[in-house]
Amino acid sequence: MLPHLGPAAQLLIIGDGPERPKLETLAGQNAQGNFVRFLGQRSDVARLLNGLDLFALSSTTEGHPISVIEAMATALPVLATNVGGIPEMIEDGKTGFLAPVDESAFTARLASAIELRGNWPVMGAAARSAAHVRFSSETMTDRYLDLYQTIRNARG
Repeated sequence: MLPHLGPAAQLLIIGDGPERPKLETLAGQNAQGNFVRFLGQRSDVARLLNGLDLFALSSTTEGHPISVIEAMATALPVLATNVGGIPEMIEDGKTGFLAPVDESAFTARLASAIELRGNWPVMGAAARSAAHVRFSSETMTDRYLDLYQTIRNARG
């Protein structure tokens, strides 16, 4: 059961995949499902992110999802599952919220995040700063160059 989000809340599901029909059916069967919008594949994701208040990713497995970096760069706090490289990306309570891979735990973390919604602008600004410092093209280029230099030095 989802926490109360208010009458203006909307859940936007951006992208497509084999689970979409199942998710559409679930949303249609749920009394709260009328706030869910399936947007499918989009070429204007940056524009959509700019209109959001919170970005959520409930993956059961991940590496370093680009979508989290994009959301952070857009100054959005991120609620995500504590899998793969995500804990290295999000500082729980500062740039977003981490939750275990468990529906009840994720829902509870969403409820606590909603209680802290007054802090979302500050968290979003921290997320944007972290994204720039850790994931900008300049930072990533420098890290790759350092890695190549380390490999080169190790080979003699």
